[in-house]
Amino acid sequence: MGELPAPPLTDPTYKTWLAENSIVLAWLINSMEPKISRRYLYFKTAKEVWDAARRMYSDLGNASQIFELRSKLKEMKQGSNSVTQYFSDLQDLWQELDLFFEEDSSCDKCSIKQQRKLENERVYDFLAGLNRNLDEVRGRVVARYPFPSTEEAFAEVRREEGRRKVMLTDDQPISSSAPEGSTLVSKNSSSYGQPNHDPRMNKRGERPWCNHCSRPGHTREKCWQLHGKPAHWQPRK
Repeated sequence: MGELPAPPLTDPTYKTWLAENSIVLAWLINSMEPKISRRYLYFKTAKEVWDAARRMYSDLGNASQIFELRSKLKEMKQGSNSVTQYFSDLQDLWQELDLFFEEDSSCDKCSIKQQRKLENERVYDFLAGLNRNLDEVRGRVVARYPFPSTEEAFAEVRREEGRRKVMLTDDQPISSSAPEGSTLVSKNSSSYGQPNHDPRMNKRGERPWCNHCSRPGHTREKCWQLHGKPAHWQPRK
């Protein structure tokens, strides 16, 4: 960044440089979060934006920042987030770590090998933080050959998440907020599937209530405390 300084205004290449500078400047501003990009809106060249952002956010010698980012990666779990949100949060941390990554340009093969190793580690980080209900697809991704990239691993896990949501929608369990009447019928059915009605239930399937003794199963008109026990009453064996 900044290897091609601005030519004089009278130079024929000035218009080309100005157009390229505007493109890179827009790219840098749009790649930032809105609360950060506002600070750089009045910079005139892409080099000024790059140098300012580098001084503020890309201190290559700050080992504490690298340690903090790696600690966040190890602790990050999917939890209540969707797979897409969880993967997006991981990408944010990976991009911050990339600012501290110095590529070895002296050996192309070494650079490719290093990038591939880094990619595999990020796939492991992504899979390790998934919820337990995705263990099956996690095993499939690990067993794939050749080993997938982060985008391929994410795509397969997201498809599995979508499939599970569809299955749960088709096979909804009985809601705990079902009407009380249906619950009572289920509880009071005999083993032969015939209803076993409680004689103390009224027509609406509700147990009567005595407002004298404050007990269920009878009304005030039949309360023993007021009228005594019936003549035909016998204790249960």
